[in-house]
Amino acid sequence: PATGSTPPASSPPTPPPANPSTSPALSPPTGPTLSPLEHWILNIEILSIEFPILLAAINARHSHTSLGARCLLANMDDLRPQTLLLEFTLQQSASDIATAIAAINPRILGLGVYIWNASRVAELLPLLRQQLPHLIIILGGPEIQKEQPPCRPFESLADFLLPGEG
Repeated sequence: PATGSTPPASSPPTPPPANPSTSPALSPPTGPTLSPLEHWILNIEILSIEFPILLAAINARHSHTSLGARCLLANMDDLRPQTLLLEFTLQQSASDIATAIAAINPRILGLGVYIWNASRVAELLPLLRQQLPHLIIILGGPEIQKEQPPCRPFESLADFLLPGEG
């Protein structure tokens, strides 16, 4: 290259395609009047997407995520586009969780039961049975024991039990 020559002008980088989940057109209005639960419900209503399969997790706090639910989601294969993952925390009431799940109106719910969320699941399942009587509920996780008959109240409200840690 000759000395003193300027490099050719390059065009500005092309922005990445818009992510539908963060697109301003699809985001609910923000403001102090909407709770996080109302934001979730509004997002689902705006998108008008059917998710017949819901994988839900009730975590101890917001900083925790559910590895089990994410592994299930990653292995849904052809059913992945019809599957939604929602995570809740113990700080949310069973009523709020049931309302969020009922807003989606899934046909199948998969829920992991752990020592830290077993009592919240026990509160949640009767509410779901009342709000969504045709919902198929699948419970799995370490608190579902195959060696013992169902001893927790929520196990009698499930359609299927998948015992063990995974």
